[in-house]
Amino acid sequence: MSYDQQAQVFGRCVAAANSPLPQVAKGVQQYLDLGIPPSKLILGVAWYGYDYPCQPDGRGVRPTPDTDLCVLQPVEYRGAMCSDAAGVQRNFREFMSELRAGRNSTALTWDPLAASPHFNYVDRFSGQVHQVWFETPGSLALRYRLARDLGLVGIGTWNLGAVEHSGAAGPEARADTAAMWEAVRVFTGTATRRS
Repeated sequence: MSYDQQAQVFGRCVAAANSPLPQVAKGVQQYLDLGIPPSKLILGVAWYGYDYPCQPDGRGVRPTPDTDLCVLQPVEYRGAMCSDAAGVQRNFREFMSELRAGRNSTALTWDPLAASPHFNYVDRFSGQVHQVWFETPGSLALRYRLARDLGLVGIGTWNLGAVEHSGAAGPEARADTAAMWEAVRVFTGTATRRS
């Protein structure tokens, strides 16, 4: 399982990637260093993310719709005073629906260190700024490539219900689902080349 990396935060209590690529790589490498053969390892990835309500910072400054640093309400978990429990798990399809509807107050922004995207939005009822971190086909492809390059036996997703499977879904939702499945092909080495 290479996700829920924010379950216990001992550093700054801020919104961050659920599955930062450097931590994913380090975690897999630690198993390999223990002598566990890659033929026994499956990389678990999340097809969901976290929606975090941003809080005023330590000086009482309220977050703005375009805030980069989203301070979280401390929520204790297993000895850590900050955790992803400050946010709400939501599925990939929900985040894509929000982006398509233009509810975001920032563009989908790429974090080069975590190799994960995020965006902000303002809750239309409470006026509270939120920051959303989740994986997309592009960010997942990097994780699948890591698993392939390290020779892992497979990949697994949590959860398949995070994408739209309904025949009644609109064309955009169907395209999002197809893109998520297409990214899996990076692991198998059968990715479709786009011209």
